[in-house]
Amino acid sequence: GRKYDMRIYILVSCFNPLRVYMYRDGLVRFATKKYTTKATSTKQKYIHLTNYSVNKHSKNFVKNTDAGEDGIGSKWSVRALRSYLSERGIDDNKIWAEIEGVVIKTLLSIESDVNVR
Repeated sequence: GRKYDMRIYILVSCFNPLRVYMYRDGLVRFATKKYTTKATSTKQKYIHLTNYSVNKHSKNFVKNTDAGEDGIGSKWSVRALRSYLSERGIDDNKIWAEIEGVVIKTLLSIESDVNVR
């Protein structure tokens, strides 16, 4: 029940033809308070923001002190999130394929604005 964001690294080596490399890991940052859509929550930064620079000051921030325990704390790797989802019967490969689709569509939407040499 927490808001999160994913930092995924993409390398575009060419736009014509489009050649994209997507790193299979990355960073997942969690808000430190459970998400709610209540109007009274809009000013509560620990519910709506996932920035480390903000959440590290929250009393609910959990720092991971053991790299071997990747799926613990307020920051995870994408690999740990995918494992977490998979263990709960959620098709993480389908989600990853959808993310790849969003990346491709985003790049195609700016293709004409990129100065191709």
